[in-house]
Amino acid sequence: MWAVLGTAGVVAVVSGWLPGPAAREVAVTRGGPVLGFLVAITVLAELADRAGVFAAAAGVCARAARGSTVRLFLLVAVLGAATTIGMSLDTTAVLLTPVVLTLAAQLGLRPLPFALLAVWLANTASLLLPVSNLTNLLALQHTGLSTVAFAARMVLPELAAVSISTAYLALLYRRDVATRYEPPPPGPVPDWWTFWVCATACLALAPGVLAGAQPWAVAAICAGAAVAVFAVRDRPRLGWSLLPWRIVILTEGLFLTVTAVALHGGTRLLSHLSGHSVLATTFVAAAASNAVNNLPAYLAGDRARCPAGPHHPAARRAARHERRAADPALGIAGDPAVARALPRPRGHHQRHHVRGRRTRRRPAPPARHLGRATTHGLAANPRRGPGGTTSSPRIISPAPTDRFSGTSSAIGTARPCGGPGWTAGRAPFTARRLRSDAVHDLNQRGPAVQVTGWPAAR
Repeated sequence: MWAVLGTAGVVAVVSGWLPGPAAREVAVTRGGPVLGFLVAITVLAELADRAGVFAAAAGVCARAARGSTVRLFLLVAVLGAATTIGMSLDTTAVLLTPVVLTLAAQLGLRPLPFALLAVWLANTASLLLPVSNLTNLLALQHTGLSTVAFAARMVLPELAAVSISTAYLALLYRRDVATRYEPPPPGPVPDWWTFWVCATACLALAPGVLAGAQPWAVAAICAGAAVAVFAVRDRPRLGWSLLPWRIVILTEGLFLTVTAVALHGGTRLLSHLSGHSVLATTFVAAAASNAVNNLPAYLAGDRARCPAGPHHPAARRAARHERRAADPALGIAGDPAVARALPRPRGHHQRHHVRGRRTRRRPAPPARHLGRATTHGLAANPRRGPGGTTSSPRIISPAPTDRFSGTSSAIGTARPCGGPGWTAGRAPFTARRLRSDAVHDLNQRGPAVQVTGWPAAR
C-alpha cells in the first residue's frame, strides 16, 4: 500500500496534475512539521518500549489495583489516556496495546476488554493536545491558537469522549471485569540508565509542548536523548528499523494524491455535501476519514472551506474583498484609508453604535484629502461647466451585477451623481456636499472602479 500511494503521489506531481506550489504547500509547508513529529515520536516510543517503560507502567497498574479487575480496568484506562495525550495515539495503539494484552494473559484475565479499551482510547483520548493526534497539528496550523488555548477548548470533549467510551466498555464486559486476580511481582528492568532517560523523555514531551515550543522540536530533542543513552549503553538496539519510512511515504503519498483529487472536483463535492450545516459537515468528515485516512481527509476538508489555505495570499485577498463587500464604506473607495477620507451621508448613518452606546459624530475631513486619495483610485480632476460652475463627478462603474437591483450595467458607463440638492447634473456645490452625496450615491450602486472629475473645493 505504501508503495502504491507513494507512486501515485509522485505521478500526480510529475504529470502536472498537482501543481508545484500546491504540492510544496501540502508536502513541505504543512506536512513537513507533522511528519517530523511522527518520525521523532516513533523513535522515542520504540526506544522506550525496548527500555521497558510501558511494561513497567502496566505492572504498576496491576499492583496498584490490588487484585481488583475493575480497578485494573480503570487504571489501564488512565494509562491509555495519558499515553495518548502525551505521546500520540500511534504509541497507544502500536506499543501500549501489546503490553496490556501480555499483562492480561499473565494475570489470567480475558484480554478482549483490555485490548478494546486501549484501541478505543487511542482514538477518543486524542483530542486534548496537538501532539495527541497528527490531525490536531494540522488543525493548529489553521486556527493559529496556542497549545494552551487549544487544550482549553478541547478539555470538555476529551473528558466526555474518554468517560463515555470507558463506561460503555465496562458495562459491555461487566462480567469479565467483575473478577479478581493475583497481583504480579515487580519485573526486572533491562538497564536502569536507559529506563530512566526514556521515561523522563516521555514525561517531558507534553510539558514542553504546553510551554509553547514546536511539537516536532520537542519530540526531536526527547528522541535525541533516548538515542544518545542507547548509543552509550546498548548500541545494538539502534538501527534503521527505528525510522518509520514506510509510514512517511504512505502519508506523503496520501497528502499529494488526495490534494490532487480535491483540486479536480473533490473540493466542490465536499462543499456540496457539507453545505453550511455543522451536522452534515460532521458526517462528511467522518466518512472521508474512514475512507482515505484522517490526515488527507482533513486537508481536503480544509481546502473545501478555504481553497488556498488560511494564510495563502489569495485567501487573504479574498478575506479583504469579503470585508469590503460587507461594508459599503470600504467598497466605494477600495481601500480603508480612502474610506476614512470620505465620510458617510448626513443623518443617523453618521452615528455608530458600539456595544450599546452611541459614539460622537465624526467630523468631515478637509477638502485637501480629496487630492491625497488619487493614489487609491480617486482622481482629483476638476471640470468646469457652463458659466464657470463646477461639473458633477463622473463615475465609471464596473459590469458586475448591481448589489441592490440585481441588474447588470454596461462596462465603462459614465453617469453623473444623483442625490439630494442636485440639479440636472451640473450645479454649484461645496466640496463637503460633493463628498457626502457622492458616497451616498456610490453606496447605492455598489463598489466603484474609478472616480474622475472631482472638483476643487470652493
